[in-house]
Amino acid sequence: MLRFIFILCAVPVILFSQVDDDWGDIDDVELVEDVVQTNESFSNYWDEHFYGSISGMYSQGARHSRRASELKLGFNDHWRTVKLVVEGAYRQNIVQTEYETFVDDALDDSGEVELGYDSFKFRQAYVEMYPLQNMTFSVGRHLTVWGQLEVFSPVDYLLPIDINPMGFSIVKADNRMPQTTVKLQYYPLSNLELTGYYFPFFEENELMKSFDFTDFYDNFNGQRYYIRKVVPSDKHEASTAFRTTWYASSFTAAVTYFDGFNNLFPVFKEKYIGTATGESHFFQQEYGYYKKRALGIELSVPFGQLSVKGEVSISDDYFNVDVGNSNDKLEIINTYNHGYSSVPIYLTFYGVGIDADFDRWFCNFYLLGLYYFRNPEMNDFWSAYDALIQTPVKFNNAPVFPVLNIGRYFNNEKKGAYGFALGYFTGALGAFIYISNQINESWSWGFSADVAASLSDVALFQSGSSQDGYTEYKFVEPKLTFGLGYKL
Repeated sequence: MLRFIFILCAVPVILFSQVDDDWGDIDDVELVEDVVQTNESFSNYWDEHFYGSISGMYSQGARHSRRASELKLGFNDHWRTVKLVVEGAYRQNIVQTEYETFVDDALDDSGEVELGYDSFKFRQAYVEMYPLQNMTFSVGRHLTVWGQLEVFSPVDYLLPIDINPMGFSIVKADNRMPQTTVKLQYYPLSNLELTGYYFPFFEENELMKSFDFTDFYDNFNGQRYYIRKVVPSDKHEASTAFRTTWYASSFTAAVTYFDGFNNLFPVFKEKYIGTATGESHFFQQEYGYYKKRALGIELSVPFGQLSVKGEVSISDDYFNVDVGNSNDKLEIINTYNHGYSSVPIYLTFYGVGIDADFDRWFCNFYLLGLYYFRNPEMNDFWSAYDALIQTPVKFNNAPVFPVLNIGRYFNNEKKGAYGFALGYFTGALGAFIYISNQINESWSWGFSADVAASLSDVALFQSGSSQDGYTEYKFVEPKLTFGLGYKL
């Protein structure tokens, strides 16, 4: 399931209509000056504190087409020791696509269907206060972004994703999900930043909400056991994080500790619940969000307009061991892992690369990889399991994969560019050739050709398949896209 994606160039903000100041023959000059000053003051206030954009895109492939749009409006202002930020966005995504439905691996149906969704949400809505010198306290809806790598960050992916139908983007915030956040920042030194985060509610991203696997079931001793969805609630849904950043003259370093949930994607688990009459062992299927701790480390070393960067995050994960019909293996998971065949392990997600932005060209190049290793807290389990199977379990580590974005600006003002991108970006995976430019200060346009998969496509699937069959949507094909944006 792949889809064409292209980021619309940044769009600007609605021009406030000027008020006619031709008052004719009026003797009271002071009144005229006062009215003119008021009009100028209001217009300046709009330009300084309001921002927004209207953008749209259309893409065409051999077997599908797409229409997507976004309307965004934001406001910010500052009064003495208080700052208010509010930003709302309406997004729409409609895909007309061919499809094929299979039952028992045989073609059952085919045709064309229209899939789509729309959403409105406050991407930012928070109050920021400055109770003490060098201290900032804020509460409300925040877009939180971590990491040193500009395009794709292992540390940033501890945070939940959002769905952005506007496609390929090299701005990480475009695909960050806003969260209710209490944040405290403190600078004990001018180059040392300490930040604490408290996320009081567990908020599932819209992508995963679009799926519902709970209608899948198995029979156990004449009863129907549905897949169970696990979502944190009440006293157990809060997450916390603490981040330290050191801005030295020759480098920037950061350490992040996260204590929350696997809020990027759900985890699928199985728990042994017994033996069905005349059948083999039976497991309760479940999926959802479980406690996740993580440690992230970042380093950025600048060399003029080029920076060499590295990041690594170590976090909780799970590995599903093979149990089959072995009573000995069942005894081990019951004794050491509460009956679950999903065993806690650690995941290391690492990335090294460069971010460069010169006068006429730019480049982002990373090498990323995944490495799994055992959680020492499960040593008793692994000792018993390895002794039984005699050959220690080996994890399938993901090979190193590249991310490349390279291009050239049209001029020194950097208002237009063309380039080539390959790899995984903020919400899209694939290869892109793109060009974008500004018509004037308000209008901008973009064009791209690519083959890509997007998370926003996944959100269209409405659970995608069932026990009786599955549907293939024809997103896997080259596409052309044109986008247009207007600055409000």
